[in-house]
Amino acid sequence: MESIGSIHCEMGNFVTALELYEKAMNEMSVRKKNISLVLQQVGKIQYQMGELDKAISSFIQSLELRENCQSLQCADCLFDLGLTYRLKSKFDNAIESYDKALQIYKLSDNKLREAETLELIGIVHCDCIQYDLALKAFAESIRIRKITSGNENIDLCNSFHNMGIVKNNTQSYGATKAFTDALWAEKALSFGAPSKASIRQRCIDLFGSAVWTVPCVASRILSCVSLVVDMISKEPPTLQANGVPKWLLPFIPLLKAYVDAEIAAMEEDLDRTINFCVFDFSSISFPVDMEIGSNHQLETMITSLSKVLRQMRVILSANHFSDSKIEIAKILLALHCIAAPLEGEMLRKACAETMPTRNGMEWPQSRFITAAEFYRAEFEVFVTLLESGSEVPSVHGVILSNPLTQRLGTLCGSAVRFHLRRLFDPPPEAYTIHHDLNHIKDFSDCRAETFEIVAMCSSDDLPANESKCTLWDSAISYVFSLALRYIYAYVQFYNKDNSNNLTDGNVLKDMSNITSNISLISSLENVLHGAIDFSALSAREIRAIIGDIYASYNSITATQAADFILDLFSFPGVLCAIQKAGGWTDIERISGTIVEHHLDVHCENEAHFALLSDVEYFIHQLTSNQMSMTATSVSSRAALDNITKCLQKVTEQGDCGDIVNDNVRHLLAALYDGKSLSPEFPDVIELLPDET
Repeated sequence: MESIGSIHCEMGNFVTALELYEKAMNEMSVRKKNISLVLQQVGKIQYQMGELDKAISSFIQSLELRENCQSLQCADCLFDLGLTYRLKSKFDNAIESYDKALQIYKLSDNKLREAETLELIGIVHCDCIQYDLALKAFAESIRIRKITSGNENIDLCNSFHNMGIVKNNTQSYGATKAFTDALWAEKALSFGAPSKASIRQRCIDLFGSAVWTVPCVASRILSCVSLVVDMISKEPPTLQANGVPKWLLPFIPLLKAYVDAEIAAMEEDLDRTINFCVFDFSSISFPVDMEIGSNHQLETMITSLSKVLRQMRVILSANHFSDSKIEIAKILLALHCIAAPLEGEMLRKACAETMPTRNGMEWPQSRFITAAEFYRAEFEVFVTLLESGSEVPSVHGVILSNPLTQRLGTLCGSAVRFHLRRLFDPPPEAYTIHHDLNHIKDFSDCRAETFEIVAMCSSDDLPANESKCTLWDSAISYVFSLALRYIYAYVQFYNKDNSNNLTDGNVLKDMSNITSNISLISSLENVLHGAIDFSALSAREIRAIIGDIYASYNSITATQAADFILDLFSFPGVLCAIQKAGGWTDIERISGTIVEHHLDVHCENEAHFALLSDVEYFIHQLTSNQMSMTATSVSSRAALDNITKCLQKVTEQGDCGDIVNDNVRHLLAALYDGKSLSPEFPDVIELLPDET
């Protein structure tokens, strides 16, 4: 009777099955174990019929009749009870039932059911808006399923998908990655490569027919990726009149910006036999100082890459874009597939076959592996921006930099240095010596007249010190850049508690708030006055004193740097020479790019050039704060003198124990490093006639 009931249950004849199960229970009134199993089957049928209260009653009766509460059958009954409680919105009861079932599955080492139960626990926590607990349950379910079933199965796909939904709902980092992992686990990569004709048509639809004739890696990779996403999608994409799928519309301006940037990078190199990694912009020709206009390609690239970052911000600002994370996950998956050694071979071959040949040579597949990795890194940072809602991508406080941002920072720094050399330095020397048949070319046209007006000499204000770095015999552009670096570090240090001081578009906005606040920490003051012994200083206090030492030297050097720049700008004829050579327009434009895209955060070596985004304002701020900086410098010298006196007092006492000697050694090393590494900025003087 029980077996016949099971057959009717599988056929969906629930009423007949229930009647047969009831007859079976009447015949087994003494055998509790069998009745318990039948009650569980009855509960399942009632669950299927939507009679949830009756199902709960049947499951509870089944559990009460069981003699062994640690059997797998008991765990299955608890599992079914949890399912029913959840549909009744009795979430606490559901979690309690799932937890009991989970413990039995763990004891029985039933990994598959353990993972399934954990996933359902996570779903109930989602219902209760307990997202942290839900993520923990999903993560544990994923861990177990990877061990038992590998990285590709539909159950693992469901766990990743649930995790992605939770992270998306909570706007937390990692949602898109979870969706990507879900697609991978679903074996979404089991498809053929797009045909050469389909890649060609998609490339023309997205970027125009002219791009198809150019050896542009980005156009082929991104066209192929969009076709792969169409293949991954379970439903055919909705196509626009121009043949472009509807899901791709928000991304088209960004994809075009990537393609335009690569074409700009190869603009002057199309006649070369080999194009070296043009897609990652590493083939840019840097300026040659003696050739006017040699900075053209560099600054064209700065404009192109800046356009890419602007398009990213436009997309991120769109309100509907948070609904596109599944599509982004598919883009990441397709890029990962192209770069994968085995899965991507057919895709790379398809892309390579669409490239125009050079001298009968085919494009190597390795080029497309590197390109796919490059664009995947770009989109991963793009996802971070999307999920964090910030203009500076970071995870757990660690700032992320995509390859394009790093490259743009390097290009901006190179362009600013080129223009500083043009405005301040003497003409470069000719390659050859003078000869009757070989006249030396005059390169003075590529320089401003500043080098004919001023020179630098060693400062008389500071005592001579051979351990110091002297700069008077260096190029003015180099000294000017170094001065900017120290001033930037000064502002950054004193405004470190203001989160907006360096990324809100004006790095000197809060410079007026800087006061002479360097002073000896209280613990060191106590040592000086004999209140406590030197050995009583903790490691943390020693580190604080060392921080004071370096901050003091930075303050002193930054003040000298500011004085150097103000002296240079106030020297008769300098500003006129700069204006005659075109002024600060080019430098302000490039430095404005650094500020606009927060490159001062991503590229430390170029960060100080952000000060030049508005040169007039920068000089105004230096002039207005010159007295404040001088006061800070004076207090810094006093702090250094006090530290030196303290160390002299301790060392005069002889051997004072290992702790004291170690502390003294660390502080002496900091004093020496700070002193030797701080440059002595030169004075600006009139260039004598015989020095021109």
